[in-house]
Amino acid sequence: MPLSAIVCLLAAVFLLGAGAAFFFRRHAPGERPRRMALSADDTSCDAPVLHPGDWLGCSGETLTPLRPCGIAAFGRRRHDVRSADGRWVDAGRPVRVSHVRNRKLMVIPDEPDS
Repeated sequence: MPLSAIVCLLAAVFLLGAGAAFFFRRHAPGERPRRMALSADDTSCDAPVLHPGDWLGCSGETLTPLRPCGIAAFGRRRHDVRSADGRWVDAGRPVRVSHVRNRKLMVIPDEPDS
């Protein structure tokens, strides 16, 4: 077998392997899907799809402690969030979206009205 045929065969095997690895890494069962855009199924905001600015003022609850990043639930949807002022927030506390930065919801503790 000529050397050029071996090189072409090795290149084809490498490219197929890299393509398969990329596909299975993005679509493997049991993996958390990567969010390309913020969506709002079952959130406290009623729109079917929310643009980043539409999240302002939405209320939710922290599922994990925010140190300063963590996870919060808005309705039945979970989202990665970050404490807007960098403070730690305990799990189970109500939070409100203050702004969105780089597709991450920035939240502040939602203090009950006194």
